[in-house]
Parts: sequence; C-alpha cells; structure tokens
Amino acid sequence: MELPGSSPSQSATDVAQVQSPSRRAIINNGYKTKNVAEVWRGIQTAFSNGHHEDHELLWWCLCRAVYHGQSDVVRYLLEHESVQVDSLYPLRVAASPSTQLFQVLVHHGWNINQSDPDHGFSGAQYLLQLVCADESLVRWCLDHGASVEDPGHTDSYHCPPLLEIAADVRTVAIFTPLQSQGAQLSPCNLHRAVGSAAAYSSDTERLSVRLAMVKYLVDELGLDINALDTETQDFNHWETLLCYAARIAHGGEEVVRFLLGRGADPYVKDCWGVHDAFSLAETVKEFRSLRAAT
Repeated sequence: MELPGSSPSQSATDVAQVQSPSRRAIINNGYKTKNVAEVWRGIQTAFSNGHHEDHELLWWCLCRAVYHGQSDVVRYLLEHESVQVDSLYPLRVAASPSTQLFQVLVHHGWNINQSDPDHGFSGAQYLLQLVCADESLVRWCLDHGASVEDPGHTDSYHCPPLLEIAADVRTVAIFTPLQSQGAQLSPCNLHRAVGSAAAYSSDTERLSVRLAMVKYLVDELGLDINALDTETQDFNHWETLLCYAARIAHGGEEVVRFLLGRGADPYVKDCWGVHDAFSLAETVKEFRSLRAAT
C-alpha cells in the first residue's frame, strides 16, 4: 500500500527516511535543552508511526541520550526497546558523565573496560582515563571493575599511561587510589605534573593543586628531579623537568623555584645536546615575541 503523498516508486521505507529528520530534530532538541518531555515526544512520535523496529533510529536515540547524560532515557531504551550497548565507545559515555549513567550502562552489560579505537581525547582510550579528573567517578569506576592496567602503547606521548594522565589533570587524592589499585608509574609522571603546574602559574587555586602533585611525586615517591622524559631523540619531548617549566614564556617561577630547591640541574641538556633550561627559556621567549610582532 502506498502512503499518502508518496509516488509509486517510493516505498514506505523511503518515506520514513524522508520523515526521520523531523523526528530526530524533536529528540535532539530535547537532549540539548535537557527537556526529557521533549525527548519522549519525539520518540513517541516515531513509535506511533510504527517505527519500533527502526533499529537505526533507536541506536541514534541511545547514542544521543548517552552523550547528553540522560540516564532515564537510556534506561527506557535498554529495558523496553532492547537496544544493545556493545558498540558504545568510552568517549561518548564520558561526554556527560555521572555515576547514574554509568550504573545503568554497566547493569545492562556495557563493558567498563571497553577501549576506543580512535584513542579518544588526548590519547585516552578507556572510561577510567577519560574521567580521572573527577574523584567520585574514579572511585566509582574502580569499585565496579575498571582496570588500571595500561594497554602498553609504544607512543606514550599520544597515548599516555593512566598515571601520567592523572598527574597531568588532577589531585593527589585521585592519583593515590589509582596507584594503590596497581597503576604503574612511568617515566613522564613527574614531567606531566610539572608542565601542568607551570601552565597554571597565573591561577593561584589551580597552581596550588598542581604543585601539590609535583611535591608529592618528588618528596613522597622520590622521583628523580633530573630525569629526562625520553632516552631517544624525539621531537615530542621537552626533556628535563626544568625545561617543562621553562617552555612557559610567562609564569612557572614558583615551579622552577621548587625544582631548583630540590636539586634540579638547569645545565642538563636535551637528548639532542642543544638546549638546557636556560637556552630553552630564551628561545621560547624570543619565539613568542616574534609571533606577537607578526
């Protein structure tokens, strides 16, 4: 039977595909405005036209609901429409994270240790890596089976290990439970922390948090204050801890003073034998001045 307004060559599926953007627009607007009632209206509009078997639309609804953190909608789709969660990547799950959303997904079979094939954001592949700036989410993930083992990528610059991400983005209170669960230290933990602290030199509150991480790694864990971040010649590395601080043209003084006070040597050269902390600071300063003048 032909639907009203369709040509003889148009099937019901063709017409549904033409109509689907309007349904999706209603649903998407509901997600964006956090109006659950609007989301339900869009879904019910689709279903009232006999689209319960439209698996593509249901999957799209689930993806949007997860992305916007609408755990109630996610629960409905999983429990009443039997949408599968196997193909949900961590980057989407971490877009609007909450323990309520995680609970719904894990309860319905989502693998909390699923990896993102595109390496996610800033190299993060797993949910735990993506949420390690939030202590409550980290603890929830650990309590529900999240693994702290690193995948072992050879490119640690683009795919940093878990503790490097934690040292870069957050507090000692997050770093320590990850380590106590077996997460391993790596060569750039302290370098990441120093770079992050120097970058927030103009923000007193954030600097205090980041510098506390640096002090913990040096004073409590005893990490080498003069260690290089690579044993090979690599353009993606800044070499010594002082070089990580020196690359910040404006700021980083408090971080530098701490490192020097703990015995950091400003004359250690990079793996190319070209720059030490002094020459790198001058090079960065000249480059910034040149860029500002052009």
